[in-house]
Amino acid sequence: MRLSYDRSSLISYNGEDVPVYISGNGLGGFSSQSIWGMHLRKYQGLFVAALNPPVERQVLLWDIQFLVEGEEWTRFPMKKDNLNAPKNLKKFVFDGMPHYLFGSGGLLIDQRIVMPYKENEVHVRYTIQNTAKTAYMVTFRPLFALRPSGEANLKTKDIRADKHDDGSWDVQRESYACRLSSDGIILQMAEKSIFGPLSYPYDDAMGDEMEDYVQSVLEATTDIPAGTIREITFHATPGNPPRYSFAEAVNINRRRVNALIEPFRDKDHFFRELVMATDPFVILRQSTNHVSIVAGYPWFTDWGRDAMIAFEGLLLKTKRYDDALSVLVGFAEHERDGLIPNMFPEHGEPPLYNTVDASLWFIMAVYAYYKHTKDTDAIETLFPTVNAIISHYESGTKHNIHMDDDGLITAGDENTQLTWMDVRFDNHSVTPRHGKAVEINAYWYNALRMATEMAKVIKRPYDRYLNLAKKAEDTFLETFWNKENQCLYDTVEPYNDHIRPNMLYAVGLPFSLIPKKHMQNVVDVARDHLEGMKGILSLSRHDPAFKEIYAGSLKNRDLAYHMGTAWGYLVGIYIDACHKAYGKKGLAMAKPLMERIKHDFREGCINGYGEVFDGKDGWTSKGCFTQAWSVAEILR
Repeated sequence: MRLSYDRSSLISYNGEDVPVYISGNGLGGFSSQSIWGMHLRKYQGLFVAALNPPVERQVLLWDIQFLVEGEEWTRFPMKKDNLNAPKNLKKFVFDGMPHYLFGSGGLLIDQRIVMPYKENEVHVRYTIQNTAKTAYMVTFRPLFALRPSGEANLKTKDIRADKHDDGSWDVQRESYACRLSSDGIILQMAEKSIFGPLSYPYDDAMGDEMEDYVQSVLEATTDIPAGTIREITFHATPGNPPRYSFAEAVNINRRRVNALIEPFRDKDHFFRELVMATDPFVILRQSTNHVSIVAGYPWFTDWGRDAMIAFEGLLLKTKRYDDALSVLVGFAEHERDGLIPNMFPEHGEPPLYNTVDASLWFIMAVYAYYKHTKDTDAIETLFPTVNAIISHYESGTKHNIHMDDDGLITAGDENTQLTWMDVRFDNHSVTPRHGKAVEINAYWYNALRMATEMAKVIKRPYDRYLNLAKKAEDTFLETFWNKENQCLYDTVEPYNDHIRPNMLYAVGLPFSLIPKKHMQNVVDVARDHLEGMKGILSLSRHDPAFKEIYAGSLKNRDLAYHMGTAWGYLVGIYIDACHKAYGKKGLAMAKPLMERIKHDFREGCINGYGEVFDGKDGWTSKGCFTQAWSVAEILR
């Protein structure tokens, strides 16, 4: 996969909508900048390390500024009133690794960035070619943030640098440290410089402005004689010597890209792009020693709900079966009272079990794994967890989650938010969905049907699961059908007749709960009320409470998050529902949406797909610039 942006493409963006790249290392760490080289968000950096993978992320090496004959060639500092591509930036290329090509007056500087897989280190190579008749002096100035990702530095917080015998440097601020070494040039102590306050265009546009500063205490200068080519490389780690050279890191990543793409050489370019876009999310969680799934970049870690929804597209459609089984085993080992973790906290505290849907999605993920692999040994291992989930949901578990007399699942109260629409602000539930939620009962029915099928395969008793499924099926339509709107209620007991996308799961999951005519009614309503430009709206566009824009303060964004904002991941179940209801005609109905996604896939993040979009005319991604379940569901 090779993406290329020439000068005319680069200058076609403004400072807020210029796309970014994400280069992950399989640990939750990453390198991320815009295709101009600047940072749109305070979470970004040339080197962001996850010190307790995938958590405890720190922005260590913020950037490397370089100057030619004293003139700034890079993209720093960005000013709010001057958001333009650097004048000497000629081209940006992403071929699994980012590189920037700068040029002027016969001097060409090619900057390449690589993070080797499963290592917390970044390598930055500058290949400098001087075709002019005179020499040029080039100065490199590493800029250090040394702070938690997403926070800001005060101007007064100083850094210090200590030199090792091998010429590398430890640069520290309080407990934060970055080791920097170089090849082809000598790093030396320089007069301390403080840069800022920094401008982060996306954060500023979202109303999330804050003063942030970076510092420089090292510098490296060299002459580039006429007619020569020089290679200069910088290596950064959290404090240890780098394990790999630049060339070794490149080879590691090249082999990895080829291995991921090889099974799909016969697929089209867009499919292969999606396969590559899945890779940063698949990480090793240190606390469990199992593979897990980061929910989104640049700020989320691994969440149970997100992991299970993304599971099939991220790991099974990409044939990463060993990773898939590791994810399932890791979550199964932490099942408690029929619940799998929704979140592993940052600093080693016990997992959080504040969700009603993640456990049911776990069962569906186990079933999907079996359908793809026919691995009955794995089903034998995981089935006790499947049974425990069903038993606890039937009899009752935490958060008032239990099966009611009608065979349907009810959960929570006015003080809990247990579904994916989970925002609470000032002790207020923005989208209260306690009681019987439509998608939860679709998951419950599918989990029971899938448990029945798996029990048959491994020769376990299955009548109980089948009977529970029949009981839920017998009452579902009568309980949830909204005759006035000709679709499904979002919740009942209490009743909620807002038209939302959650009803699509009763149609689009493998085991549908309603007759064909009702399926078509649901899809017809969804097409009119919920289909957005590049995602599916979280609330009908015709609802008086509909929020058109996702922007402004955190409160304003939270109030819009599930009140009209469009979500990328819902595209998957929307297409499933269209297909289930109308067959090939349904796929044709959904095709314009998919074509819009394909056309603008690289908007926002050139190798990912965004979390959310504005409810009205939502062409530009917002929230996380790439989200696991968005990429996974489009690929699936």
